[in-house]
Amino acid sequence: MVLPAPAPDAQPRPRQADWIEQIKRGLRLSRAGILIHVDEARLERLGELVRALVSDHPEMDVHTNVRDAETAPEGSVMVLVPSPDDAEWLNLRRPLFARRALKVVLFCDRETTVALAQRAVDFFDWVSQHHECPPGPVPHAVLGLHGAAEAEASGVLWIRTGELADTTRMVGALSAAFPRDTPRWVSAEHPQGYGKLVDDIRVAGSAWIACLVDHGAELRRLRWALAEAGRRARVIALAPPVACPGWWAIHDRLMPLADARQMLEDARATRPGCLAALSNLEPEAVTIARALSAYGLAQRDFVALLKDAPDPGAALAFRALDAGLIEGDRIARGDAPPPVIRALSQVPDVQKRRSEQLESVREALANRENVPVEAVGLWASMAPAPPRLRIAQAQVDTATLAFLIESQLRRRQSATGWAELAGKALDLGEMGAAGVWALRSADESVLPDRALVDLAARLRTQGSAHGAILSVKLANSSRHQGEAPTALVAVLSIFPIYMALSDGLELGDRIKFLALGVAGLCASLYYIVKRRLLVRALREHSNDAAVAMTRILQAAIDLGSKGQPALVMPALEEARGAIRGGLGEKHPLYRTALTHLAMNAMDAGTNDVALYYLEEALGLEDQSAGVDQPSFAALIAVLAGVLTRQGSPAEAEALLRKLLGPEAAGLPEERATSSPVNALSSLSERKSRDLVQIFLARPGAPPELAPEVKSRALRYLAESLSAQGRYDEAESTLKIALERVVQGLPMAHPERWRLLAALGQVLSLQRKDKNAERSLHEAVHLAHWALGERHVEVARALRELARVKARLRDPDASSVARKALAAYAEAACTADERDAAQKELLPIAEPSGNQGEGA
Repeated sequence: MVLPAPAPDAQPRPRQADWIEQIKRGLRLSRAGILIHVDEARLERLGELVRALVSDHPEMDVHTNVRDAETAPEGSVMVLVPSPDDAEWLNLRRPLFARRALKVVLFCDRETTVALAQRAVDFFDWVSQHHECPPGPVPHAVLGLHGAAEAEASGVLWIRTGELADTTRMVGALSAAFPRDTPRWVSAEHPQGYGKLVDDIRVAGSAWIACLVDHGAELRRLRWALAEAGRRARVIALAPPVACPGWWAIHDRLMPLADARQMLEDARATRPGCLAALSNLEPEAVTIARALSAYGLAQRDFVALLKDAPDPGAALAFRALDAGLIEGDRIARGDAPPPVIRALSQVPDVQKRRSEQLESVREALANRENVPVEAVGLWASMAPAPPRLRIAQAQVDTATLAFLIESQLRRRQSATGWAELAGKALDLGEMGAAGVWALRSADESVLPDRALVDLAARLRTQGSAHGAILSVKLANSSRHQGEAPTALVAVLSIFPIYMALSDGLELGDRIKFLALGVAGLCASLYYIVKRRLLVRALREHSNDAAVAMTRILQAAIDLGSKGQPALVMPALEEARGAIRGGLGEKHPLYRTALTHLAMNAMDAGTNDVALYYLEEALGLEDQSAGVDQPSFAALIAVLAGVLTRQGSPAEAEALLRKLLGPEAAGLPEERATSSPVNALSSLSERKSRDLVQIFLARPGAPPELAPEVKSRALRYLAESLSAQGRYDEAESTLKIALERVVQGLPMAHPERWRLLAALGQVLSLQRKDKNAERSLHEAVHLAHWALGERHVEVARALRELARVKARLRDPDASSVARKALAAYAEAACTADERDAAQKELLPIAEPSGNQGEGA
């Protein structure tokens, strides 16, 4: 027997939308054996494929061991998921498939496809159909989001895996579940930003609220803000595995097919691979299927149960409950496996049990009885605190206390209630929430009482802006009642006011609060008449001044990562002036301000301005020790970036390799054709040129770079390599940065999306459009989440993504191009860049445009 001839390469592949139908037709029409190849296979689509095939071929199975072909019945249908290591075996045993007339669907990821094409050439020539598996969300994640919304669950805890693509996959699942909804992102990262978090939740309306959570304290902060804002349901937190009673736990993990097959085979399942696929490889669903198989459920019953089930995991859960394999009380507590929660959350008996449990918790708390922390958390996610519960008198552990605060926030508070909540929040280290609630208490109090005075002192001691503001409020309130504040209170208020200016406040608000504090003090103390006294005092307390200036500088830098790029340069200039006046030009903070000014000028395309700031910073470095300072390393990295954009990429490459030292050992070899000394002609100041010369001549490796500087240096190095046409080397450099360096940075750090965007651009230049599309999608999601939709970095990533999608003839190309144009319309960039982007994007954005013409 000879298998049918392969389809010629020149023939177009079937459209993605009907790939499964084409496979079904190929199997149905083949009278003998046939090989059908699926490339870019994704396990999340395996269940969909098997459900479509099992109706026509109820005896089919799914295999990961290619040697199963030797024992498969003649003429049988099988889905085979080989690995790259199987290529040689398949090539040698290819007659086996013809002799046994096997109908095989080869479900291969990209790496396996390449291995088969290169090392199993004869076997691969026998393939009759080639298909590409389109991407899609994980089914049980989409079903979980639907179920949570229908059940009006208090919140969804999306369990993160720690990968960069976590956010993208969550957004994809949410878009699949609710195509018309776009999540509103909020941040619970900074304790001092609690007030803004509550405001952001309140203005979100009915939109889904999404929040990236790194640890339990951030999740606690988010739950408090939701309770205070009166928000329940349509909330999703991306978090590591942490306890969150009352919320639905959802994930998009898939059990490895080989593991799932082995688990079910051990439970005496007759076709374990098919059953694993029909369970969508949801780990908990596979576990339930194993229990049912061991219980005695036959294969035909599994197929009948799952092949048409809208939610296979929930269908398995219902059957397991009927068999008495699942404990009903776990469902009422809310800690049952996800498929069980999806299946039974709205069953009347379960709802009745939960209501009874909540009532018993309420009564126990009102009577000050001990209640398990999980039960308190479940109750706090749904119900307000009983009126008899006084949180100030609660003697409980920290986890229970956090849930009691959440329940109290669901009830209207008096001035005393806010003060009690603030005190307990401080006990948990939540300065931001404590400050907000203390100010609410002060606003509702007629006269300041001892509790508020103590709260102000505790907040001031911890450097909180709210403590300083509360001190001024109390002082003004006392003065209006005829009680002059003491000089001690007034003097103690000076430093916290100035030090706390950057805590959760924008630049304009900082200036207002500084003026408020000084004005209040001037009204009470005649000897404070001018602001210069404050500056003089700060100089005499240099440690306090350094802390204050560091916070002001960081707030100015953060404006760029908060979607306000137009304010960054003015804010940095203000910070630079404040540092020069408070600490002097010789202080390292002053050079740090200049470095960030240079970086922002370079990103805006004004390289001459960037060089101006670099020259000033280099002129302040000490020639003897300057080249060994961290600030000098950051300056060299930015200088190299400017050189590349001024047309000297080879010189920039040499500078960066010297800067990276041992880190450059694993990078592509240097092929610079110019000496970095040539780059000195760009510097007008002799001292700057001398310092760079000393740096280049310095023997040995430079000091260890901070992760942020190292990531930036690697990105600039890739940019210099790309400018020299060495795209493959640039690609390798960026991948090294993403694998080795960026993992040490916070999830919301700008270097993450900048590296991804740079990688996408380099891949695009090499016409590796599929990979470029993935990288750019991830960059756009991260940048959009952090910066908003009108930031220039979002616009640039969207522009490149539109070009790639146009070359791929993706119908979404026009939509992406329109988003890029909208972003460029308001982004802070040069007029030349905006005009060039419009010229390039308009043909793609027009529905009738030729989407195949990417630049």
